[in-house]
Amino acid sequence: MSKISRNNIVGNAIKNVFLGGNLGIGFDVGATYHLKENITIMGSVLDIGFISYSNDISTYKVSGSYEVNGLGLLDPPANETFNYWDALSDNFNTQVQRETLRRTYISFKSPKINGALQYGFGKQVRKKYRATACPAINEKSAANYQNEVGVQFYSIFRPKQPQVATTLYYSRNIANAFKAKVTYTADSYSFSNIGLGFSAQINKFNLYASADNLLSYSNIYNSKKLSILFGINLIFDN
Repeated sequence: MSKISRNNIVGNAIKNVFLGGNLGIGFDVGATYHLKENITIMGSVLDIGFISYSNDISTYKVSGSYEVNGLGLLDPPANETFNYWDALSDNFNTQVQRETLRRTYISFKSPKINGALQYGFGKQVRKKYRATACPAINEKSAANYQNEVGVQFYSIFRPKQPQVATTLYYSRNIANAFKAKVTYTADSYSFSNIGLGFSAQINKFNLYASADNLLSYSNIYNSKKLSILFGINLIFDN
C-alpha cells in the first residue's frame, strides 16, 4: 500500500468519525443527594439530543402495483431468441415507479434514565486525597462504607415502548484497594440475571472487570444476552 493511499484512508477515517457531515448534539445530566451520611439518592438522564443526517443519505419511494401469473412462452422466428427476463423487467419498471430522494432528516437519540437508592453500613473506609482547591472534596465526602446495598432503576425510550430494568446489588470494600459487587437484574430479557464485578487499585492503575447473566454461561447457545467487560484506568494526581 502506497503512502498516499494510507494517508487517504487515515484522513477519510478521521473525517467520517469527527466531521462526517452527519452532525448532532447531545448532553447528559445527573445528580447525587445524600439524605444522610449513609443514605444516597442518585439519578441521571443520558443521551439527550439528536443527529442531523445530511451526508450520504438515500430514501427510496416506490409506488404502483404489479401482478404476474407466469411467463407466456413465445415461438420466435428461426435463429432468433427472446429475452424473457428483460421483457419482464421492463414491464415491471413501467408499472411500478421508483424514486430516489436525498432529503436531510433528524433522528432523535433514545434517552436513558437511571435512578438509584443506596444504603451504606459497617465500618467506614476513608480514601486519602491530596490537598485540592475544590472545597467539595473533604473528609466527609471521601467516606465509603464497607458494605453497600441498593436498588437501581434503568429505562431507555424505544420507538414503540420504553424498555425497563431493575437491579438489586450488594457491594463490599475489601481493604482500601479492592471492591467486589454482586447484582441481580430483572428486565424484559430475563428474570435470572446475576452479575459479578470487581475493581482494584494498584498504585496509579485502576483495574476492573464485570460479567452478567452468569447462569447462562453453562449454555451460551440458548442465552439471550451476555456481556463481559475488562478495563484499566490510569489515575493522575494534581
